[in-house]
Amino acid sequence: MSMNRRALARQAAGAKSAAATAPPQDNSGVENVTRKLEAQLAAGDFYGALQMYKTLFMRFLKGEPDAAQQEKAIELALEASLCLVKHEQNTAATEMANLMVSVYSDFHFGVDETTKDRIRKINAAFVEKPQFSADLAVFLKNAVKWSSVEGSRKRGDPELQLLLARAYRKAGDFTHAAKHYLHAENPSEFADALFEWSTHGYQSEYDLYLARVVLQLLSLENLRDANTLRDAYVAKCKDAKRPVDLPLFNFVRFLLLTLERDALSLFQVLQERYAAALSRDASLKSYLSVIGQKFYGLQPPRNGLSSLLEMFSGGM
Repeated sequence: MSMNRRALARQAAGAKSAAATAPPQDNSGVENVTRKLEAQLAAGDFYGALQMYKTLFMRFLKGEPDAAQQEKAIELALEASLCLVKHEQNTAATEMANLMVSVYSDFHFGVDETTKDRIRKINAAFVEKPQFSADLAVFLKNAVKWSSVEGSRKRGDPELQLLLARAYRKAGDFTHAAKHYLHAENPSEFADALFEWSTHGYQSEYDLYLARVVLQLLSLENLRDANTLRDAYVAKCKDAKRPVDLPLFNFVRFLLLTLERDALSLFQVLQERYAAALSRDASLKSYLSVIGQKFYGLQPPRNGLSSLLEMFSGGM
């Protein structure tokens, strides 16, 4: 789904009938479209309402809009998205939400409480309609991309990453949810999600779920969240009467202790001692290569790390 308002403008300009039906370029024209919009909403003509919303949206942004016009377009898109999702018009609601973010991107709005609060409102409206979680994820992914460009966090705003992870989780997309939980700075919730996902796998792989995520967090140099997630996940396993005295559980515990200090030799010995357990998943070796580089300045291998680039970019 396109979120580019300029593409929308080109599409509108290419429609020959648009010139004949478009309202005049003044306040009375806007009021006329607004009246038609209200009538269409009252009649349940949501397709017609969407077209009117987009007409008004583009009218506010025609030419070189000033700050006031940009704000009007943003507020209209917000209002439209909230209204449409309330009426379970998920595709149309997502389109208008994406147009709101396109204004943020095109006019370089910063990541602050005002801009994020509008995103929170749309998120809250969609959360009440869990059947539309996949649509919500489309919108939030665009919001995260915007925040990575205009904000101070190159992998995207952690709060928006968390909202996106939750949307994917609700949609049952565990793989994408995990990519965004990595950057959400909420390891306790990540551990809860990880435990839930592990119930869908083989009992023999409960320890692999933990090892993969802890090593991913460590590859991002997030030792704090790796420790918190490990403790929370192990506690949940104990509560569920799962065995925790397993090689990878032990490896993760010793690795976290080792990385707290300058102990390169112990880091290398650990990998040798647990080589058999680590060989169960080839990705673990790649993560450990990155960890060795980040924590101990080891030279990275000449290949094998390109698959990790998406993780480092914020899952986008």
